Parts: sequence; C-alpha cells; structure tokens
Amino acid sequence: MEMIGAIAILLIPLIGVAVSCLVLTFGIVNYRLAIDSRGLVILKTLFVLAIWAGASAIMIFMLFANFMAASHPINPEVADSGLSKAFIILVLIYIAIGGALVFWMKRNVKDENT
Repeated sequence: MEMIGAIAILLIPLIGVAVSCLVLTFGIVNYRLAIDSRGLVILKTLFVLAIWAGASAIMIFMLFANFMAASHPINPEVADSGLSKAFIILVLIYIAIGGALVFWMKRNVKDENT
C-alpha cells in the first residue's frame, strides 16, 4: 500500500501540469476555431482553469496534511493504512476531475453551437 501511495504522490504534480497544458491547448484551438463566440471560449477556459487551480490547491493541502499525519501518528498501525487508502481515493478523484475538465474543454465550439 505504501508503494501505491508513493506513486500517487509522484502523480500529483504530473497530473496538475498535464491538465493545465491540455486545458490551455484546447482553449487556444477552440479560440481559433470560433467565429462568433470567442469571448465564451475565453470565459470557459478561465472558468476551467479556476476550477483546476482550486482542485490543485485542495490536493496540495491534503498532501501536506497526509505528510503531517504520517509524521505524527497516534496509532501507527491504524494511521498508515487509513491515510494511504484515503489519499489514494483523493488522487483518483483528482484524476477524475482533471479528466472531466479536459473532456469538457475538448469539445469544439461547433459542437456547442449546434
């Protein structure tokens, strides 16, 4: 379980950077494809980046909370198991949020107008 937790900790910055780059890339592509609704594309991109920044801030806070809880356990046997499982679930939720935001940005402006 500790190995999976370590991999999850390494994935957080990679996912954060990858989702941010994908959102910006799809935002630029949608902006170039848009004819009438370029303002909406900019607004959508900024909205998605704000949501992602909030999710990333919460994830960084939970990462530090996980480190602090692991360094000062009340009951080591129970604490390690519960923290690892909870943190892995949080990382999976973080990945799902990122995937949903990228999928939403991937939709072209033409798809939204029809």
